This record gives sequence, C-alpha cells and structure tokens, in this order.
Amino acid sequence: MITVFYAQSYAQKTLCNGSLYLDGTDDYGKISSSFFDTIPNQSTFTIEFYIKLGNNPTRYPAIWSQYGNGTYMGVYPCSGVRMVYKNTNTYGTDSAGIRQGTWEHYAITGNGQTAKLKIYRNGLLIGTTNQGTPDWNYVDNSARIGAAFDLVDPNKSWFLNAHIDDFRVSRTIRYTQDFTPPQNLESDADTKVLYTFNAVSADSIVLDISGNNNHLKLEGNATIVEDAPYSGGDGLVFKQSGNIFPDINAPDKFWVYSKDGNASFQWQVNIGSGFNNISDTLPNFTGVKADTLHINTCKIVFSNYTFRCIVKSGICSDTTSALTMTVCGKIFQVPTSVEALGKDTIRFVIGHTDTLAQYQWQKKIGSSFVSIADSGIYSGTKTSKITILNKDLGGITHTYRCYVKSGVCSDTIVPVNIFICGALISSPENVNAAKGASATFTANHTDPLAEYQWQINNGTGFKNIKDTLQYSGSTTKSLKVANLSFTNNFYEFRCIIKSASCIDTTQKALLKVCGSILNQNFTQNVKIGDNAQFAIVHNDPSAIFAWQINIGAGWNTLNDDSRVSGSKTNIIKINAVTWSDNGYKFRCIANSSICSDTSLPATLSVCGSIIKQPKSTFAPFGKTSQLSVGNSDPQAFYQWQSDLGQGFQKISDLGQYSGTNDSVLSINNITISNNNQSFRCLVKSNDCTDTSNIATLTVCGSIENDPFDISVNAGEDAFFAVKHNDPMANYRWQTDFGVGFLNITNAGQYSGANKDTLLIRYVSNTNNNQKFRCITSSNNCIDTSQSVTLFIKSVSGIVHSVSEDAITVYPNPAHDKIFFIVPNSGQKTDFYITDLLGTMVLKGTINESSEINIDHLQSSMYFIHIDNQKPFKLMKH
Repeated sequence: MITVFYAQSYAQKTLCNGSLYLDGTDDYGKISSSFFDTIPNQSTFTIEFYIKLGNNPTRYPAIWSQYGNGTYMGVYPCSGVRMVYKNTNTYGTDSAGIRQGTWEHYAITGNGQTAKLKIYRNGLLIGTTNQGTPDWNYVDNSARIGAAFDLVDPNKSWFLNAHIDDFRVSRTIRYTQDFTPPQNLESDADTKVLYTFNAVSADSIVLDISGNNNHLKLEGNATIVEDAPYSGGDGLVFKQSGNIFPDINAPDKFWVYSKDGNASFQWQVNIGSGFNNISDTLPNFTGVKADTLHINTCKIVFSNYTFRCIVKSGICSDTTSALTMTVCGKIFQVPTSVEALGKDTIRFVIGHTDTLAQYQWQKKIGSSFVSIADSGIYSGTKTSKITILNKDLGGITHTYRCYVKSGVCSDTIVPVNIFICGALISSPENVNAAKGASATFTANHTDPLAEYQWQINNGTGFKNIKDTLQYSGSTTKSLKVANLSFTNNFYEFRCIIKSASCIDTTQKALLKVCGSILNQNFTQNVKIGDNAQFAIVHNDPSAIFAWQINIGAGWNTLNDDSRVSGSKTNIIKINAVTWSDNGYKFRCIANSSICSDTSLPATLSVCGSIIKQPKSTFAPFGKTSQLSVGNSDPQAFYQWQSDLGQGFQKISDLGQYSGTNDSVLSINNITISNNNQSFRCLVKSNDCTDTSNIATLTVCGSIENDPFDISVNAGEDAFFAVKHNDPMANYRWQTDFGVGFLNITNAGQYSGANKDTLLIRYVSNTNNNQKFRCITSSNNCIDTSQSVTLFIKSVSGIVHSVSEDAITVYPNPAHDKIFFIVPNSGQKTDFYITDLLGTMVLKGTINESSEINIDHLQSSMYFIHIDNQKPFKLMKH
C-alpha cells in the first residue's frame, strides 16, 4: 500500500487500508494501455500483487489478462496461481494451490537472458519453467484485472471473486531468490504500473501512481474496501526504534519514522492499567507529540513500563509496536586480588550506580561458584562490602565474586583471589655426584605460585644464581648444576622462596663432586710367557685404586708381589702369564672423595704362541712337499692359507692339499703352477689368533728323456739331445776324454753347449768312444742326464743293415729325399720319424722300394722307427 496522491477534490472515496474487491459476477478493472507499450516483446519483467481469494464459481477467472491478435497473456488462480501467454507456443508456470480467505503475496518474474519464468508465493520460490518471447500488445478493452474473455466464445467473460491489493508491474527482475514480501510499495524508474487501491474517483478511476498514467477503470460493482494484507495506513509507521537498555539515571529515547510529512504523533505509556497519553508536563519526558520521545532520566521503575506511539494523518492512523525500557544500574568499582598472611582480615568492596541494588557474594568451590552466608569467617555477604577472616580459610588461593541485581538486570564482577602465603615443605638435600654429571637440588612449597631464587656459597657467602651454561632453573623449584667439575666440590646451595608477601629460606645443601671411571679394559688375550696389563681411566687425579682378582671363588684384593705390580694404581701388570692364569677375572675399586666406583670385570685369556715357523722349500714336478708350523697350545686350531698372486685365501683338503687344518700341510702332485706359491697358517689359541711367517714353494723341473748312444761316420755331424719338463731350465753339456767330465763351450766342433741339443760337427776317429752328459738346473734344482757314448764308423750311405731281411735307408746323411729298400717284395711296412726330443715329425707306409721327401725337415738329427727294429739315426743337412 503506497501513499495516495489523489487530491481530496478528485477522490470520491479514500481508505487507509484499502483493496480492490471483486464479487465474481460482473466486476473487473479495465487497464488503459499496455504495460510495455513501447517494448511489446519485453521478456524481462516482474508482476506482483497481494490476493485474498474468495469463492470462485466461474470456470476461468483471471487475476489479470489481455488478448492480442492471435495471442493472449494472463495470471490465473486455477490450480494455483499461474502465468500463461501464447504467441506461436504456449508458456506457463504453475504454483501450489492458492488458499481461499487468506492474504498471499505472489511475484512472477521473467528473465530474458536465461529464458526462465519463476513464481514466488509469500517470498518463496514455488515454480520455474521455460519462457519464450511475450507479446504485450492487446486488443482494445481486453486488458483487465479480475476478468478474462472466454477463449472459445469471445463474447463471454469469466470473473474473479477476490480481494486484490498493491498490483505492480516492473521492467526488471526484482526477486532472484527467496525474500520477505514488501509492504508500502513505492514507485521507481523501473515501475510500469502501480495500483494501491486506497482511493477511487467519482467516475470509478483508480490512478496508476507510477506516473505512467495507465489508470484502472472499475467496471460492474467493483469497488475498494477496508481490507488489506497489512495495516498502517499509507506507510504512516515506516520504521521505529527497538527496545532500549539505558543505565540508571541516564538519558535515552524512543523514535518512529513516517513517510507522511503531515503525520502527527502521540506517545503513550502503560504503567500497568493500559496505555495512556504521556503529558509534556512530566519532568522526565520531552517530545511526547514528536517522532522522538526523549527520556531525560531513566529510573529503575521505568523498567516495568511499556511505550508506544500513535501516528495519524487525515483519516488514517497507525500504532507502533509496544516498546520496553530496561533500566539497570552498573558496577563502577571492582575489587582486586590480594595477598595475605594467615592472620590477615580481607575486605572486598563494590561500587554500583543503583543504591537499591541487591548483592550476593559467592565463593568458587571446585569448578562452580556457590553463594556464601554470614558466618564466623564471612560478614557482609549480601552487601557491597564483604569481610573475610583469613586465618580460618586454610589452603593457598581462594576465589570470590559478587552477583549484583539492579531492577531486572543482573551483573557479576570478575572473580578476585586471596593468595594465602604457602609454607616450605622440604629443603634441598646434600648431593654426591660424579665429575661431568649433573646435580639437582629441589625445594618444595605449598604455594604453586611461589617465586624461587637459588643462591650459592662457594666460600665467599651466599649469592644469587643466574641461569648459565652450568646452572639452569635458578628461579624454579629445582636447580640443576650441569657438567660438574672438582671446582664445584663442597659448594653450598639454598633457595629463597617468596609466597605472596612471605619470604622463606631453605636449609643449605652440600654438593660433593666425585670422580668416575671414564674408560676401562675388558678381556685381554695374552700369550704364554708374555705380560698382561689391565687399566682404567679415572677423572679424579686424587682417586685411590684397589685391584681385585676372582679365580673362581669370589673377589679378593691384590697386592704387589713377584708377578703382580701396580695393584694400587690405575694400571695393574701380571708378569709371565701361564696356562693356570687363563680365565682369571680382574676389576678395580676406585675411591674419589666419598664416592666409590667399580670397573667392569675384565678376563685374562691365555693363548699359545707359534714356536715353529714354516720354511720356504724346493720341490720337483709331480712330487709332494710339506710345510709345518708349531704352537705351544696343544689344542690350537690351524687354518692354512695360500697366495697365488691375489692375496691370501683359505684352502681346504681338496685337490693338491691335505692337512689344511693341521700343523703340517701337504702339497701333492706339484706342477709348475705351484712355483713361487706362498703359504701361511692362522693359528687360533683361545681368543688369540696368530699368523705364521710366509713360506714360499719353489718348483723344480726334471729330465724326462735322457740322451742315448749314437754311431756316425767320420766326417759327419753328431747330435745328442735331452728333454726337460721345465721350459725355463738351464743346460750345461759336459764330455769325458778319460780324465773326468768337463764343461763344453761353444767352440770348435761344439755348438749348443747351453741348449737341450748338443751338435758335434765333422766327427773323426778321435771322437770315437767319447762320453757326454748334460747338467740341467731348474730354479735351484740340479739334475744330471745319463752318460752316453759317441761311436765313429767309416761306412757312408747306408745307415742300417743288420740282416738279409733288414730294411735299408739311404743316403744318410740326406738332403731332400731318402730311399727305403724292403727285402720282401710286396710287403708294406709302417714307419715314423722323431726329432731328438722324441716328437714325431713324419710318418707313412713303405713297400719294396719307396722314396720319401724330407725336404721340409730342418737340418738336424732324426730317428727312424720301422716295425720292431731298433730306431736308427738319420742326418738331415
């Protein structure tokens, strides 16, 4: 409902809370022009109104409708309020069913951007649907409020039985979410039409107060009546103040705001017998006929009063809601916490602006405050001043507060405490501590809020301690002295404790610093006959030591004797240990100041020692060599190792080796790969492990094939050869002319005197029956071949012819070919030729007369093997 702008001369009927009434027979209102006459396809809009539906006997009544050329639009109350329009398609939005006899607010919005129609009932969204492009043009006389043409028979109309109020159309979307329905609607730049139905002219015109002159002509018996969705005239009471809560005797005010500049005001008060006008003559009130009522001095009694304002304009009036004033005093003085001795009397005082205020003192018990009453301890528990006899309180801290009631108000002070001086429970005790350790002194007090200050006397009197690298907790109940040194020995400590206003001093405590064992020996592994030594390290240079021994029957103190020395020092020696000392345990008792410290037991483990070392040895190929080691412990364990060039590795009884876990190691079937192989033995006796010296195996070769006697013709060359299994062997040929063997040099007839083959050139009769042998050396081993004889003969060309059936070979010496003569014609015989070392260089088969090519053989002496005949030599030049 909006302020009416009719002049009194224009309006035939004016109401304060008017609405349009339609009886459903022939009543309606005819709209002058289209809502959007300049933009007929306006798709963004809001249509809103209040409606109280009556009994609707008609079939298709309309709240608003219009018809165009092939189109229609309307808002209908059938099956709920819905908006429907048709151009090429039909669009509509349904809502829940409309209620009869109850004022309801409806708002329909169209959104041209999202193409959505929405409907709200009493501010709540209840329907959404798609929307097309509406057509706001209409045929004359078809735009109506309260009636609709029949779509089948245009000469027939359907009429609405209802009250309608505050019908407004806007060119914007006024609601996008749930809202509180507005009262006293106003027109703005977006309003296209607004009917408030508070006045009607003599010619039944309801003005459009939007300023767009789209007035409404009432037809039939349509009229306006005093019935609206809310009271208050045309916005007489637009806003008002709320309840107020002034302090006692302070000023305050109530106010009301009216949009009607001609409105009058009358403030009223209800002191218990109904509302009555307030008079300007009352000293506490001013502005009783203005929009603001001033209360100059707010009294406690006003808390029981109710106020309101009557606002009038012309025939309309409105009344504010009832307003209350709650007048309270306030606390302006509060007590503070106190510290007290056991015999003190304490008083807490409160100041309050209300002289009639009521007081109740409370004490905290556990987690709750409990009201207290006057007693032997308390007095004034229901006044602003309480007196407490502290001597009977006991404990340490007591907490109080006061509950104050002023009129209908109550207030509570911040809790205050009485701190009772505590008592000393215990003083620190003397401490004995080791050097480098920490010492802690503690004082216990009944007051958890007590303040502590530790003091020290290092010979110059007690002085306060501050926290440093050595001292911590100097202002707490426990003082820690870290990293003690002998300088701290016999320092005295005490603590000054302040509880509330009380000061107490603990008894002094003495610090004694003791040395301690820092390091010590454990088990000692000592060989028989060697000396054993056990030692501890103590940080007190003045410490006194006493060594003890346990041979199995408990600990006994040792004294120096022929075998023991240092029994009263930190190092003890046991000379020339024997097997009987094995397993003896030793420990040391160290006394420092008044402290005693005992080392951990250390065990003497007696071990055997190596008494025989393995020696390097020489051994020939294919033979067995032995290495041996000896230990004084008959129970010693042996483990032989070998180094083949990659470090010593454990060996086991496999292949060449046997006795790898015995004192004697055998290396069997020696080969050249064993040459310079190193061996050693790990010998374990008790917990001792000893390593023998390294022994090296040197492998010697030997002669495999000796030279043999040969016969050659005078003038020919003779060869002798020896075969040795060491490719690195050294050779020295010797000859004997009847005076003993002498070394041969490479001169004259001889060449190869230092090789495996000796050549004697152009032998003569002087060489007949000459003896030869070869001395070989392999590593440090010497071997001598058998002695052989050189025979000289004068026949040339035939090597061998023993009997008539013997095979003949010629020529001999030969250059490129040799010939065989086989006596038995047709016989086939196998042959092969070897060099001086016995290596086969040629083989084949011969018959009655055969020719063999030997051109590929080097110049040397060879041996021809034919069947069962004795081999004979062949000279190849």
